[in-house]
Amino acid sequence: MRAWLLLLAGCGAAVGTPERVTPADSAGKFDCKLAPPYQGALKYPGLTDRAVLQCKVTNGGLDARELCEQPYVGVVWTGALYTAHQPACSPELVPGATEQFAVHLDMPRALCDDARGGCVVRAFALGLDDAPDAAAVVAMARELEAAAPAAGRDRPTVRECDALVEQWDGAPAFARYASFLSRRDELLLACGELSRADFACLRAARDATDADRCAPIVR
Repeated sequence: MRAWLLLLAGCGAAVGTPERVTPADSAGKFDCKLAPPYQGALKYPGLTDRAVLQCKVTNGGLDARELCEQPYVGVVWTGALYTAHQPACSPELVPGATEQFAVHLDMPRALCDDARGGCVVRAFALGLDDAPDAAAVVAMARELEAAAPAAGRDRPTVRECDALVEQWDGAPAFARYASFLSRRDELLLACGELSRADFACLRAARDATDADRCAPIVR
């Protein structure tokens, strides 16, 4: 729900300035893959059962730089998207240098069971706002959702989130969220991170006050 809360808290205003990172561009080569499941004898729920990405980045530019992208993991069976809370970043690399590092996700590794189609991983370059192109990520979500046998099982679909936006957009009861609703693709991404229970609460909200109770924020 983190992304949803940040959007609501903003409602058109800044919610804090993130640490500036250098986005990856055409001079950087970024590749992330899902790591194999943990096979150790010791099991720690919430740690060893989480998904991990193995990322590799090469600085193909002419100057030293930190390279960052935002990786997304799409579950083929359900169409749900998962990502890390922060961009995946390399240390500062000199030209031609390559770095490999792990990115830990708050996502059960079992969701990527090969018997149900596994998962797909795509990394998106960051824009000047240190965020990926929301429209491109939403397009990935729509593509997954269209082919998923159990779309919407764990998280709301893009179609459901679209319907929620239509329900709220232009409604006097949600006028306070006007600037929030205008950021359509960002909203759809944030909505897609909600649990089914949180989404049901928001869909049943009669006004912005009800919605605030579903996703409480400090204004």
